[in-house]
Amino acid sequence: MACAIFGDAGWTVTVRAEMSRLRRHLGRVLRHRPYRFHDRVEVAVQRPAHPGDLLPAPPRPLCTAAG
Repeated sequence: MACAIFGDAGWTVTVRAEMSRLRRHLGRVLRHRPYRFHDRVEVAVQRPAHPGDLLPAPPRPLCTAAG
């Protein structure tokens, strides 16, 4: 899964952490070994028109100049 998402197998710890977070919220519809959706769940993936719209903008700048 790490290779498919990040293009590098070295990201397995990150994938495990994210799957753990998802399972906390979607535990009834997610299965593991291998990770997958429950057989009775229908999944439709919709991508935003612009990839930048995927995550909301922060309410204020993350970095500011020291002054």
